[in-house]
Amino acid sequence: VANMLMAAGVNRVITMDLHADQIQGFFEVPVDHLFGSTLFLPWLESNVSRDNLCIATPDTGGTKRANTYAKALGVDMAICYKQRKVANQVENMTVIGDVNGKNVVIVDDMCDTAGTLTKAADLMMEHGALSVRAVCTHAVLSGPAYERIANSTIAELIVTDSIPLKEGVDTSKITVLPVHDMFAQVLGGPAAQVHAAPASYNSECGLPLAILAAPQDSRVLVLEFGVNAPGEMARLLNIAKPQLACVTALTPVHLEGMGSLETIVREMLQRGHNL
Repeated sequence: VANMLMAAGVNRVITMDLHADQIQGFFEVPVDHLFGSTLFLPWLESNVSRDNLCIATPDTGGTKRANTYAKALGVDMAICYKQRKVANQVENMTVIGDVNGKNVVIVDDMCDTAGTLTKAADLMMEHGALSVRAVCTHAVLSGPAYERIANSTIAELIVTDSIPLKEGVDTSKITVLPVHDMFAQVLGGPAAQVHAAPASYNSECGLPLAILAAPQDSRVLVLEFGVNAPGEMARLLNIAKPQLACVTALTPVHLEGMGSLETIVREMLQRGHNL
């Protein structure tokens, strides 16, 4: 994947909470590896009391991450040791550390089927925890994940919008923190001027609702990669939102010779345009 991206002309990668830090080594271009803790730690400090707080990891592989959270918050840490027979299926699990009488926050980089997460929460409650929350950067939430979370002992699951949640499912326990401000700051532009399009689209024209609601002086930068009809999104925007100041469609071919995406975005923002 790294070679494919570089062959397509990518000269910089901005990503967040890679499953393994070593993935950065496959790239021969600069990699900005952002951390979800930049969002989660302030949220925890504002919404969760540190009294009787304990940070936990659902497996030994996340010990370093959990330790970072525990040190930053000045609280204790616990570890769940799990054994698997096959992928995505936990055979048994034990707790290392004292969670009795504690409000536990489980931290992980991603939540797939939520099997490990819900079992870890149940195990914490069985060992005397007062409550269990979970913090996961990437909400993959495949298969029965939503149902498992809704029916689990987890009081709240805090995730980012790096992956949009499904519609028509129970998300009452899920809190979503947006990542667009953090990525905008890395790009070098004023975060307040960047309007991130959510995962909701107008069913009639197929355009993101955030773009349809954009101010009239906005400029929309459209990136179309691997599409069958280059320029189709720009054409739809011109029809649905003709009052926009400018609509630009960029394909990998168009990007050649124009500099990095960061440079293009920064120049547009420096000219005072909403993007």
